[in-house]
Amino acid sequence: MERGSAFKHPFYNVEINIEKSKNITISCVYRTPESCLDTFNNKMVGMYNNMNDNKMLCVCRDWNVDLLNPSEHKNTTDYIDTMYSLGLFSHHPKTILNIM
Repeated sequence: MERGSAFKHPFYNVEINIEKSKNITISCVYRTPESCLDTFNNKMVGMYNNMNDNKMLCVCRDWNVDLLNPSEHKNTTDYIDTMYSLGLFSHHPKTILNIM
């Protein structure tokens, strides 16, 4: 298990080795609401950009990002672009589902 907490963003990564199949990496990440979104984006790129394609990735997250009005906040738009580029963006974020 890998554990870290840089820039107020604690994370835990656990890799499960499976014979004759892809390994599974389970990652739990938390971003405090008052922390810098740019710093968080950079941390996510550093953590997931070099992830081996031969692994399945499951990310459990509480990233405290307001996705309701991304066009009004450049950092939120950058966050969405970053998560899409890493393949980590949920099409049904909890924030939006709770309102419907």
